[in-house]
Amino acid sequence: MTCRAENQMYKGLEEALLTFDFQLYTSLVMEYVSKMDQDIQSTQPFKVIKEDEKKGMAMIKELVNKLLVLGKMLQPIMPGTAEIIIQSILDNTKPENLFVRKE
Repeated sequence: MTCRAENQMYKGLEEALLTFDFQLYTSLVMEYVSKMDQDIQSTQPFKVIKEDEKKGMAMIKELVNKLLVLGKMLQPIMPGTAEIIIQSILDNTKPENLFVRKE
């Protein structure tokens, strides 16, 4: 995501909160999650780290930073989940599965 696109997204998130448009807010958060997932799928940092540890670690650090941003985005709509994500990043631990799949 480019800086310009990120700025537009942040403005959209802020506007959605100010107007109490939680459907739009949630949609923008999910768009951010989708872009993160696309980044992971296209760059495959966990494969890269096996061949180039320095490059792989840099990729993973960038994704962790994006995950921290996501945690902060979730605070207005999922405060408990947001806290678990943020605290797990700060503690450098893996949380239990936050979103259990329904079968």
